[in-house]
Amino acid sequence: MEKSINPTTKKASYTHPKIVSAYNSIRRNLSYLFIYQKYTDFKINNTTNAIDGGVFSPMKKSMHIHAGFSKSLKLKIVDFYLVNYHQKL
Repeated sequence: MEKSINPTTKKASYTHPKIVSAYNSIRRNLSYLFIYQKYTDFKINNTTNAIDGGVFSPMKKSMHIHAGFSKSLKLKIVDFYLVNYHQKL
């Protein structure tokens, strides 16, 4: 990871801090990235597509329709939706 020296302050800092951040994030979370392969009995999906399209998409649409609601009311609606989601199945 390359460092550069700031000519004004004479301090060294990473030349590409976002790459360093991404590298550290992957290194820190590597044990969680492929958890679906470790626990095959649980039948965990390897993507979040089912959640994004199945659970959150209708909720996002209802939040967009009711854009004038206050933040506290929106949070109550989201909470109600998620609590009652399994009953719809």
